[in-house]
Amino acid sequence: MKLMKIVSIVSVAGISLMASTALYAQNSIADEEIKPAKSNPNTRNQLLEEIIVTSQKREENLSDVPISISAFSGDTLDIRGITDPKELQLATPGLTYSELVSYAIIYLRGVGSDAFVPTADTSVATYIDGVYFPFLHGLAQSFGSIKRVEVLKGPQGTLFGRNSTGGAINIITESPSQDFFAKAELGYETFESLKSKFFVAGPLTDTLSASFSGLYNNAQEYHYEPGEASIIREYPGPETLGFNGKLNWKPLDWVESELSLYDISSDTTGSAILTMRETSALGSLLGIPTTDEDYVANTNRRDFVDVDFFVGTLTNTFDFEHLTIKTISAYQDLLTNAQQDFDGSEVDIVSFSPPGQFAKVHTEEIQFISPGDSALDWIGGLYYIESHAGYRPLEFRLVGTDNLLGVLPIDIGNLLQPLGLDLLNPITNLGLRAQVNGSVETLSYSAFAQASYDFNDWLTLTLGGRYQYEERSIDDASTQVVAPDSANGNIITLLTHPKDEFEVNNFSPKIAINFNIFEDSMLYVSYAKGFKSGTFNPINLIDAPDQVDPEIVETVELGIKGSWLEGSLRGSAAVFQNKIQDVQVLIFSLLSGGVVSLENAAEAEINGAEFDLTWAPFGSLALFISTSYLDGEYTSYPDASGFDEAGLFRSNAYDFSGNKSVRTPKITTDVGFNYNYQQDAGEFEVGADIYYNDGFFYDGANVLTEDPYYLVSAHASYYHYDSHLKLTLFGKNLADEIYTYAKYQNDFGKLESLAPPRVIGAKVSWEF
Repeated sequence: MKLMKIVSIVSVAGISLMASTALYAQNSIADEEIKPAKSNPNTRNQLLEEIIVTSQKREENLSDVPISISAFSGDTLDIRGITDPKELQLATPGLTYSELVSYAIIYLRGVGSDAFVPTADTSVATYIDGVYFPFLHGLAQSFGSIKRVEVLKGPQGTLFGRNSTGGAINIITESPSQDFFAKAELGYETFESLKSKFFVAGPLTDTLSASFSGLYNNAQEYHYEPGEASIIREYPGPETLGFNGKLNWKPLDWVESELSLYDISSDTTGSAILTMRETSALGSLLGIPTTDEDYVANTNRRDFVDVDFFVGTLTNTFDFEHLTIKTISAYQDLLTNAQQDFDGSEVDIVSFSPPGQFAKVHTEEIQFISPGDSALDWIGGLYYIESHAGYRPLEFRLVGTDNLLGVLPIDIGNLLQPLGLDLLNPITNLGLRAQVNGSVETLSYSAFAQASYDFNDWLTLTLGGRYQYEERSIDDASTQVVAPDSANGNIITLLTHPKDEFEVNNFSPKIAINFNIFEDSMLYVSYAKGFKSGTFNPINLIDAPDQVDPEIVETVELGIKGSWLEGSLRGSAAVFQNKIQDVQVLIFSLLSGGVVSLENAAEAEINGAEFDLTWAPFGSLALFISTSYLDGEYTSYPDASGFDEAGLFRSNAYDFSGNKSVRTPKITTDVGFNYNYQQDAGEFEVGADIYYNDGFFYDGANVLTEDPYYLVSAHASYYHYDSHLKLTLFGKNLADEIYTYAKYQNDFGKLESLAPPRVIGAKVSWEF
């Protein structure tokens, strides 16, 4: 039934998500010049070709935009072996991209969020085909067919709106065309991983065209069971099924409508598994063991995350002689079921699961865009978002041992006693279930405008701003206990919290000046401000839902970009400073009143520099390097919450001022090469790169560290012209480095989620 639903829904998105790379390469659509002729053995390496971007809501050459951008065409992603959004960090200076419990955790230039709850917001906004995705649950999945990915660095509040304080990731998938095209790909990797995707597009009538794509991935889990004595039975590997369909109608030269439907379902384990590495005093008291082995799933409950995600969008474009009007309407529906062992061990103490985690989002946007053929270019528009997200319910299981009761959590025990419940019998034997309900509603309106004026051939001024009004409220906040003292279990409401709400207004300006005083290069200086919404946290067992204030980021940047040596060398460089007010911080502790607590760190500052260069010294050989330097610290963080040396949580008891900011590696570097050689029958290609990260802290206390690590990747492929077949052999993390997706501390100790070890595979693709 699920498969039938997905197949019927998706005749559009998988196509755009899987085959745009091929479509982009085969059809001469807007970016045809990016794909070199395969019959010319002297063609420059494709990594050096220019890319058209839409980072300012209009098509522009990448080198003409006064924004620091890392942009990749679908072909470039394929050449670099980037098949997953997390791998974007390997090619993007200053980006760290991982996941936890299937949530994408994104930091850009040190600005980001560890939040993996639907009521908290990201700091790096993700857009797909012009639609803002506020909830990244399930988005850290394999890429399908992509036309282009743009990583915009620094606050993008003017044009990309709320929650883009660190930047924005703008993903553009392929649209249907009047030319028929099809592509399929099948791959096999380590851990019996099977990855497949297909794409087909073409005309239905003279004015109507469609595309349809899908992907299916299945693998074994890279974590394994510790031994026969373990009570763990099985950890199933990740499985993902997704479809996307688009229908494009162009009845007149100046009118175009596109309907897109996207549906993905996934069942995964990897980033939900947390391994206990160092127990606290409480953890030791409860008999929780530590695990020294890597990739061991030493938990008593099966960790998993099931995601169902549906998105429908309608985009209308009206091209008048002196004005283009575009409208984008979208609806998103996310439903999640998950389970996680909170103590990360084989001891049956605490686990939680959100069988009713949900998010529903409705957005509307209208843009008014000038033709772009005069000294003054401008864009303006209105934006509306309404969302409802939360838990119905989030369930905690406090089970099993006499030594747990009276120790964890004391407050819950005190709440239950007045109700006449015997803590030691029968709850000790049957377990106690606590349920938290709560949801956050958001209603936001904004107006934005940006204009650029060319004073002459070498001087351009850009001014912009966005005004935003937002209402946020929390409702249905309550804590219930399912008491196992009857045959069917009585649900007893312990606490009901009254509805709470707040309103906020914000204006985020931008100014940029770019100087084209050198041939084929541009120097720019800019100031931008970004706004991240405040929010409520409903995951509190005892206390009222806590509220955090909005996060504000201001950035000053000086940069240069261009091409030199007759176009054989292309690159960019920038220096910048981020000043952040009211940094939103996430803390994990049952003894804080709930699993997750939110608070604000008063101020942080991040100074940095970055550059990237691509050089084709001859023929089809390309050498590339990208490097980022970041120096971030909390300049003011009094009254911070955290854990003492024994691992006991203390609220507002510390001063972390002067500590390094989280997920801010001082140095990240990626260096590599790509070489292709074309013969009469086909084309050979080989490439490799090394990514280095010198480590960072996962927490404001600077206790949880990520050690320096290297990731080595390589690939070799052959494309046969007549059959349109391409065979690729590849390897990722070839040095088998051990590094983590996340580390965090809770009441029981310090836990970590490991990223995958070495992966080797092969794939074959066909296009027509």
